[in-house]
Amino acid sequence: MRIKSRQLLEAIGFDMTPMIDCVFQLIVFFMLVTDFANPMSAVELPSAKNAQEDKTPPDERLMVELVHEAPGGVCGNLIYDSSKNLVEPCCEDDHWRIKVERKYITPSQLEAYLIIEGSKFPGRLPPRKNEKIGLSLRPLMIRSDAGAVYQMVEKVFAACARARIYKIEIGARKPPGND
Repeated sequence: MRIKSRQLLEAIGFDMTPMIDCVFQLIVFFMLVTDFANPMSAVELPSAKNAQEDKTPPDERLMVELVHEAPGGVCGNLIYDSSKNLVEPCCEDDHWRIKVERKYITPSQLEAYLIIEGSKFPGRLPPRKNEKIGLSLRPLMIRSDAGAVYQMVEKVFAACARARIYKIEIGARKPPGND
């Protein structure tokens, strides 16, 4: 007995419309919840009214300062209120400089400096497998003016990471007139 073969009249396929709808809904959702923050925003330091001055800093601690120095010495971007609180920080990248041992240096010079200085007393831990240098046991303090641009702080953190310095402290100076 012979069996008749039937040809399918209609091709089998997927309807992509529901998947495209879901993808567009996900895109709209992620666009609505994404934070479009300004990467040049300033770091708002918390107020530390009961902070104690470090009168006996360790001799081995490295100090990196972020200093605001506008070209020509004038910057109209820093705005203080009547109580000498910073209202509007300066977000101009070229107004902020890195200072080490009373000298201004670039982020690449900072990295070279930290590699050398990080090896001095108390030294480094032995490097682990696939590491060029071990972790430095030397502490480092980052000190900054009020309203420091986070981009500059990030450059210092990146240089510390490449120099394998992990003991990092954050400090600030008292504002003028708040003694």
